[in-house]
Amino acid sequence: MDEDILITQAEAAQILDRSVSTVSRCLRNGKLHYADEHKRSLLRQGLEDRFRAATRPRIDVPQTKCANPPGSRDHCHLQTHETEPIADSYWSCLLEKPTFAMAGSPFYWQREPNAHQLMLFCITIDELRQQCEREGLQP
Repeated sequence: MDEDILITQAEAAQILDRSVSTVSRCLRNGKLHYADEHKRSLLRQGLEDRFRAATRPRIDVPQTKCANPPGSRDHCHLQTHETEPIADSYWSCLLEKPTFAMAGSPFYWQREPNAHQLMLFCITIDELRQQCEREGLQP
């Protein structure tokens, strides 16, 4: 084979606009093949077409099924989101705000507490309390 048409995994990844690990995984899974096993080189010609054909979704392959059968209330394709009632009391509204804020960073709050975390927590509570008061809710 001509040396100028053989490329490395890194070059193939760059051509395909994918990571090197994706190309390596395709080679390991048999979706792509080396043109030269000894040098671990890929054939450049038609690389995009081979990759596209090997990784495209197939209609003849069984697809994962939804846990909820069609027609049920929680069917995954027709699922509708029901809105929760808005809290109208001061304390329930104040409870919702930090719960929402802390749900976004569970790892941060599971660590060993320190002074900076306590300061951040107190500032967050004060800010959320002021937001409730600006919304017209009083304790």
